Amino acid sequence: RMGDENGEGKVAAQKGLLRSLLKLGRLDSVVNQAYGMSKQSLSQGKSTEICNDLLPSAIEAAWRLGKWSLLDDLVSEQRDESPLDVGARYQIEFGRTLHRLHSGSTADVATSLTAARESVMSSLSGAARVSYARSYPCLVQLHALREVEEFSLSLGTEEGKLRQSLDDVVS
Repeated sequence: RMGDENGEGKVAAQKGLLRSLLKLGRLDSVVNQAYGMSKQSLSQGKSTEICNDLLPSAIEAAWRLGKWSLLDDLVSEQRDESPLDVGARYQIEFGRTLHRLHSGSTADVATSLTAARESVMSSLSGAARVSYARSYPCLVQLHALREVEEFSLSLGTEEGKLRQSLDDVVS
């Protein structure tokens, strides 16, 4: 059991490091660290996949960098059967939404937005009972989702215009 607690502590420290790098704007470092930490944690060391605990930070870094091919790889790596906390699910779904928006699949954007909203709403109800300060981050996330939704609706279905406009907004 001590090994499990030690492993969980290591993952928590790794997630904390990635969050710090995100806040510092060291986005390339986040991606490199996530791949390095994942490779180190795998027993065989042959896989290039990022472990699910580190994936949300890597996804956020990829969309913030505008590295769409990397984002494509990362959102396809997430396995739905793995348990994730609410913040992690939100980051993955938000990244998936931006990926689908960039790729021009506007029909799938609505599905991703719904999944991201559901992840936020599950924590908002509990946070709102405690205080406004606890619920504020959830409200900001919902606002961000609404902005992305408005953006996707305003662009219509012209794929070239959609891709160029998203590149302009993110860069």
